[in-house]
Formats: sequence, structure tokens, C-alpha cells
Amino acid sequence: MKTLVRWLKRLLVLVVVLALVLTGLVYWLTYHPQDVQAAPVRCAKNAPVLKAGQPVRVMSWNVQYLAGDGYVFYYDLPDGDGPDERPSKASIAKTLDDVVRVIREEDPDVVQLQEIDRGSDRTDNADQLALVQQKLGASLYPCTASAYYHKVKFLPLPQIWGKVGMSLGVLSKTKIESATRYQLPHICGDPATVAFNFDRAVLGVKLPTSSGKALTTMVTHLDAFAQGCDTMQRQVEGVEKILEKTPSPWLISGDFNLLATDKARAALQPVEDPQEDSVSLAD
Repeated sequence: MKTLVRWLKRLLVLVVVLALVLTGLVYWLTYHPQDVQAAPVRCAKNAPVLKAGQPVRVMSWNVQYLAGDGYVFYYDLPDGDGPDERPSKASIAKTLDDVVRVIREEDPDVVQLQEIDRGSDRTDNADQLALVQQKLGASLYPCTASAYYHKVKFLPLPQIWGKVGMSLGVLSKTKIESATRYQLPHICGDPATVAFNFDRAVLGVKLPTSSGKALTTMVTHLDAFAQGCDTMQRQVEGVEKILEKTPSPWLISGDFNLLATDKARAALQPVEDPQEDSVSLAD
């Protein structure tokens, strides 16, 4: 009997140690941002300052890590059994060229991107935001800001089985004074599932102007697969709280994974000039 008790105690200790090791491993592999934290900014010293009163043209685009079309990824089907796991190098290169071409044609002052990879195995660990900026010309968009919203050193999902780094990214023709990452509520689930899942966020970028007033542009990408949970509602409420605390003028864009309500549509102002979708910054 004493021998059995001794072995049970050893087994209990072993189980506790394994649980602690697994907990520590999960924590080390996953991302743990603060609720509000500074986001990295890269900006040329000679970047021009936004002129007060000038129109600001903004492009918002979910580029799906430059994967391109012609794929049915595992997450595209309800059962998660899509045949494709990652885009080819040729497809990424072509999509990069296509994205750069469209940005040049539209010539926005600010480009706000979602699903831009920075250090993902599925896209060969490239910094896609830097690639877009390089292809466009750093002199054209001298300033960038970014914030991860899915960052895992190793994701034990069979279709990925590697490192993930997905970001919100901003390219600006004018100076970026600072950038801030705001954490949004997570999906429901057990601690391990939540830890390895997306850390949805808002990236706010402060653009100083010649008048001393700043324009804040924000970009986000909300959850799409949160059935049976109030994640979407909590994320929308989280965005609203951020906007309430943001000084005017500001604008927000992104992939909200939501359809606008009739009330929201009715609140939109008529477009006076269909050729100029822009925001005018007051003096």
C-alpha cells in the first residue's frame, strides 16, 4: 500500500510538472501584447508634413498575404478541408506586382492594409509591407507603421505547422508622428485555443499637419468566425470605445466582416464629387 501511495504521489508530481511545462511552452510560442502599446514606425527624416486643409485620399485593402486568386484554402470551406495550404512563390510575386500597380493607379495618400504577412512560413518569412513599399518606391511612401494581430512562433495546425506573422500595415506619403496598437476582445474558447488564435487589434496612426493639428487614421480587421459567441459584438464595442477617446479629426477603415445597417447607410453624406473619395482636414 505504501508503495502504491508513493507511486501515485510521483505520478501527481509528474502530471503537475508536465502541465506547467506545457503552459510555459504555450505562453512562449504565442503573442501577448498590452491592451494599448506603441506600434513600430519607419519614417524618412525628410518626409513631408500633411498640409492643413488638403484632401486626403485613403485606400483600404485586405490583400490576403498577397496569395492571389485561384486557390481554395483550408479555411475557405465550412469543414476546414479546402485543398490549398499556401500560395506559390510565383503567385505571391504576381500579386505583389498587381497590388503595387493598383496603388500607383489610385495614388492614395494613405494605404491601409489588412492581412499583410511579416515573418510567416507560408509566405517565406518575407516582410510584405517592406516589399510593397520598396516596389512603390520609398520616396513615394516614405513612412510605414504596422501591428501584428496574429503572431505565433509555431502554430501546431497541420495546414500551417510553422511560424505565423500577420499584420495591419499603413503606408503614408506624409510624416507619421506615432502609431498605437489597441487590443480588441478575443474569441471564446479554452486558454490554449485563444492563445494560438488571432489577437485582433486596431492600428492608429497619427499624421501631423502644418497647422499643428493631427489627423488620426485607423485600420482594423475584425473576426469572421465567431459563431455561438458574442465576440463580434464585443469587438465592435471595443472599436467604438477607441473612437470615443480619439481626438477629431479621425477616420477608420478595414475589413470589419460586417454588413452595414440601414441606419448606418442613412448616416452617410451624399458624395459631392464621385472622382474624389477623400477626407478634407479642416484648418
